[in-house]
Amino acid sequence: MKKILVIEDDLNIRESLSELLETRSYQIFSSDNGRSALELIQQKLPDLIICDVMMPGMDGFDTCRQLRANPTLTDIPIVMITALDDYASHLMGYKVGVDDFFTKPVDQIILLTRIKNILQMN
Repeated sequence: MKKILVIEDDLNIRESLSELLETRSYQIFSSDNGRSALELIQQKLPDLIICDVMMPGMDGFDTCRQLRANPTLTDIPIVMITALDDYASHLMGYKVGVDDFFTKPVDQIILLTRIKNILQMN
């Protein structure tokens, strides 16, 4: 069973994503901020990470930078989900090493398809 970590500060979105992914037989872990997520990642070593950008404390961009700087974690695929829909935010996401970038609200079918494809390629 593939493990996915959902990093999202909005409880409703975090629970909704978790439920959606659990119905597809993924094992889900979640965190509401980047700092605690980095600790959880070390413990659980997920197969994929879904990360929000705008979070208190450490934002999603900084979380991704830290993941990509750690040789043990650098190959874990990251899908970024955010309310930011401007070009600069998308570009920044790809610069910090995300594998895919979605603007909220996310089309669930496309998200699930991309997750499945990314996990198959990894």
